Amino acid sequence: NGMIKPFAQGAHHDDNEHDKTREVTKIPTGGITVNGNVYIFYMSVRWWGPFASWNVTYNQCVKASIDEQGNPDYTNFVNVEGLRWNDDELFYAGQIHPIEEKNHPDYIYFLMTAGGRHNGSCMMRVKKDKFENKDEYEYLTAKDEWTKGNEGINKLHNTPYFVIDNSTIEPNLVYSPYLNKYVSVNRGKNGSS
Repeated sequence: NGMIKPFAQGAHHDDNEHDKTREVTKIPTGGITVNGNVYIFYMSVRWWGPFASWNVTYNQCVKASIDEQGNPDYTNFVNVEGLRWNDDELFYAGQIHPIEEKNHPDYIYFLMTAGGRHNGSCMMRVKKDKFENKDEYEYLTAKDEWTKGNEGINKLHNTPYFVIDNSTIEPNLVYSPYLNKYVSVNRGKNGSS
């Protein structure tokens, strides 16, 4: 009835495992509100394979435009220029899930995993006031080692540092007050959750 519409329409091509000009669909991977702005990350899928297997060409961030009254317009999302991670650039950023961490309120953290979830999860972060500037993003490249910008992207792409070793079911991270720790659901080596 027109009440719900895609925030970013996929091209709906026939899938192709290797042709990066093809796109089957766009699927959201995470969203967050930062400084009053609403952001959603989505993956551009070019190929669906067997169970839990697909290829992602890129992950893009979109932002709700602002209406005349200064409020987010949830019917109109626009690309955030520069906030795109191509799989050739950073394979492990196929799915991006933003997280706020109460002990570091000035930062937004991101759990990332490759399309198809065949690897573990990596992390990146950015200061909230620099959210739309990709050059300011830092990548966790080793234990307690954050590397900024293209240097971090190259290092993580070539030698991934996984914060979750097994294949991730969905790139998500939730704080449990009961456990007093962060929890993520991931797939075990035998395929079980």
